[in-house]
Amino acid sequence: MTPIVLVTGASSGIGEALCRECVAKGWKAIGIARSRDRLLALQAELGQGKFYPVVCDVTDATAVLSASEELVKVGLIPTIFFLNAGIAGEECEEDPSHFDLAKHRQIMDVNYFGALTWVMAWEAVCKNNGGATFVATSSVNAFWAPPK
Repeated sequence: MTPIVLVTGASSGIGEALCRECVAKGWKAIGIARSRDRLLALQAELGQGKFYPVVCDVTDATAVLSASEELVKVGLIPTIFFLNAGIAGEECEEDPSHFDLAKHRQIMDVNYFGALTWVMAWEAVCKNNGGATFVATSSVNAFWAPPK
């Protein structure tokens, strides 16, 4: 049976590289990201039937649940989840002269709750399917704050 991996943040960086690596190993990769154009370009490169693009914002629980239901309907049930979507770097930089709680909420919505929503959406399906592995990445910003 061909392994199926679901990767969030698949349109760039680590997520994109992971999709490439998994497909190169003969796995099926489901790429989750907000950028339809980048996902479709990756699918054109990696091949239909090998890479499945899903446009979804990880901060939208309704969209995550809907995308998950659609994947189950078409029989794409991952056994590996790489929860990689996140914001870091300049997207996380704060104005040093003004505290902005909204920025902190955005970071938590993407980096923390964005991962947990996928776990919630797939928990029962994975239990009924014999289990799954969930891997989550984190930013170096969890340990070291940017200079600003």
